[in-house]
Amino acid sequence: MKLTNYLTITTILVIILASIGHTVRDITVEFGLLMYIPLLPLGLWTILWDLSQMGRSLSHFSLTLVGLGILG
Repeated sequence: MKLTNYLTITTILVIILASIGHTVRDITVEFGLLMYIPLLPLGLWTILWDLSQMGRSLSHFSLTLVGLGILG
């Protein structure tokens, strides 16, 4: 796999972990630590990454829509 694929997969995994952390908050210590993943820089990174790939990270700018959803 190419490096761009690894970065896309890593970005998606961090988004999922951050979403879980912000949803369940501090039920356990591990979930509490996930809550400290900042969503604003993650959303901006997601948008910039997808735009730099010209919308080919997933399918036709869907990663950009995910990033905008995180920001909103």
